[in-house]
Amino acid sequence: MNAPSGIWRGLVRAGAVLPPGFLADPPSVFAAPGVKVLRDKKNNIVEVPDVDGGAGWVVRRYRPKGVHAFVRNSVMVSKEHNAFTFALEYERRGVPTAPALAILERYAKGV
Repeated sequence: MNAPSGIWRGLVRAGAVLPPGFLADPPSVFAAPGVKVLRDKKNNIVEVPDVDGGAGWVVRRYRPKGVHAFVRNSVMVSKEHNAFTFALEYERRGVPTAPALAILERYAKGV
């Protein structure tokens, strides 16, 4: 696994095929042509079609809010990172689930 640079930090599985432009500008994936919105609430979920006609991707965007989320994500492992870790563990144990490919977290001002 490797970590992207800049304000985005995270893990990307080796050999993972991600939506075009995902590592350069993750929010742009939510506005890409052909994206189907599966959930439009605080934590959005979208389906991004593959340009080559493949299976595509499901991308979830967490939006932690408030002082509690800020403090929790600054001191503890984030909710997003826990979800990624659990998805990898489910996959390792053979639970039928979609493969977790990447987690990217935005860090503003070093936090």
